[in-house]
Amino acid sequence: MALSASPSSIYDWSDPAQLDDWVSVISGGGSISIDQSTDELVLAPQQNSINHVAVRRTGAFNRVDIWVTLTGESAANSKYFDISIGSGPVTDTNTGGLTAWWHASLDTSVIFATQAMGSASGAYIREKIEGAPSQAFEPVNFPNTLLNETKITFVIDAGYARVYYDDVFQAEWPTTLLDAGDILIHQGEYVSGNGSIARISRIEIWTFAEWFISGNVTTNGMPANADVRLYHADTGQLYAATISDVNGNYLIDTPDHAPFYVFASLSADYPPIVHGPVIPKLKES
Repeated sequence: MALSASPSSIYDWSDPAQLDDWVSVISGGGSISIDQSTDELVLAPQQNSINHVAVRRTGAFNRVDIWVTLTGESAANSKYFDISIGSGPVTDTNTGGLTAWWHASLDTSVIFATQAMGSASGAYIREKIEGAPSQAFEPVNFPNTLLNETKITFVIDAGYARVYYDDVFQAEWPTTLLDAGDILIHQGEYVSGNGSIARISRIEIWTFAEWFISGNVTTNGMPANADVRLYHADTGQLYAATISDVNGNYLIDTPDHAPFYVFASLSADYPPIVHGPVIPKLKES
């Protein structure tokens, strides 16, 4: 499950004005700042009380990469760093209300949330729909190594929400809730030192991108008009057909990155040209 494409925006916090692209969300105390001595975004909820801080980037995004270090009082207490992609106001994840701020997310969203460091099931992927508590979840590893800088990737891709650490796949959860949305990056705090301060050195975000297959048809080295058809590689079912243009080029949108066979028929005098299986590419906005 490889990652691909290029980010729409990169934030390395070398310029404090980068924070202007984000909406700050603070409930119950705490602060959001850029540490100019280290070029880090610092999400610092008020310690030892129920509250949270978060930053929100509005748009149509389906992926975010975050280089983060959690600096809690101990490994056991370092938790409540959450990412959500979706829409609506910010509400607490556990009840859909405005009180249990240690976990918070966009009101309708797909969520990655951290709960128990050092556990193979200490984080999770969840969905939350308009004011309701979050739904059933998929466990995700939450290792102690997040006390050191770790790249977390959270992406909605071809009907799945997926989590990667340092580009290594961790878990996925099937979702049809949304394809893209705003991004909320949240750090919560509970009581008795449960929570953390998140120090983020870099964020990369991706605009929602669709999938496609394209190519060029030639005969004897010259561009050719051809009947181009896509067949699902797994079922053999015809998916779509088009005609290549005067330059021999064609492009067909696909629903996801599942592979296809490409058949190009020039005329009854030529056998079809077959390629595949071909993996669709991302159409970047």
